[in-house]
Amino acid sequence: MENSKEPEAPKEITDPKALYLIKTLSRTKRKDYENFVVNRIYNLINNPNLQPVTQQYVLRPDGNYALLDLYFPQLGIAIECDEAFHKGNKPTDEERTAAILGQVKKTEQAILRMNSAISIREFAIQRVDASLPYDKFIARIDEVVEIIKNQVVEVEKKSGSLKWDVSPDYYKDKATQNGYISVNDNYEFRTHQAILDCFVPGKKATQSGADKLDKENIIWYPVLQTEETGSYAGWRNTISDDLNLIYDEIKDDENEKVEKEQLKLNHKKNEITFMKIRDSVFGNTAYKFVGIFQRTHIDKTKGERGATVLKRISDKVYLKSPWLSE
Repeated sequence: MENSKEPEAPKEITDPKALYLIKTLSRTKRKDYENFVVNRIYNLINNPNLQPVTQQYVLRPDGNYALLDLYFPQLGIAIECDEAFHKGNKPTDEERTAAILGQVKKTEQAILRMNSAISIREFAIQRVDASLPYDKFIARIDEVVEIIKNQVVEVEKKSGSLKWDVSPDYYKDKATQNGYISVNDNYEFRTHQAILDCFVPGKKATQSGADKLDKENIIWYPVLQTEETGSYAGWRNTISDDLNLIYDEIKDDENEKVEKEQLKLNHKKNEITFMKIRDSVFGNTAYKFVGIFQRTHIDKTKGERGATVLKRISDKVYLKSPWLSE
């Protein structure tokens, strides 16, 4: 009698880049045309150092959100698939393109509603008409692929070889190498410690809401909410549409919090702010730099007990003192 062996259990995929690609490139699976275009383009490019982002939110002028089908943040190129359903709706497509291009500098606002940390500065949109005959449809995809490959060459001429690394220390190492962090950088830090290591290597993070750098500067890690969400630990932190003001609102009846806010106003500090978000692919906790803020006054019209107003004084922080300048 032959010995029967138990079938081996399928091995679990643990590589972070593979997991990212699997999740990212399957986010369009309910949209057949879009799914075909996105996956064909990425596979034909065949560049493991090029990061694809699908279903990227962009705020429109009317306050609604548009979605980019495929976006390459390292290149500033977005791909839009015009499906057959939209063929007779050209003005809408053109309006959508104009709205996206006109609003890229306000993309950070989508972070608050969509819990996304991607900051889009400027990009070109390449459209693929899925209603074309097969030969022309495929030819257009091939044309877009060549545009992307040519852009890779141009970017690498200026900035060196592309690198897409999903290791936990990648953003910390990149920021340290650059010597600064800007709101335009697409950096997501996993922990307070990773952030603090950029400024003071070896110093232990307190795991509280802030870490002190010196007498005049702290790193602040707020949980930001929209007007529709509740509070967090007795506070609700919201941000203005232009991202220049944060409202630190007290949501409970503790007079001690009111006294602490007044004390913070009396001893004004530069608050280097990394907001807590959830990344758009895995839903993991991450922190995104949104600027350096200072507390200016209490706005008594905000909420029941008022809110401290913080004004952004810089969208860039240097990693050595003085933090506001090189």
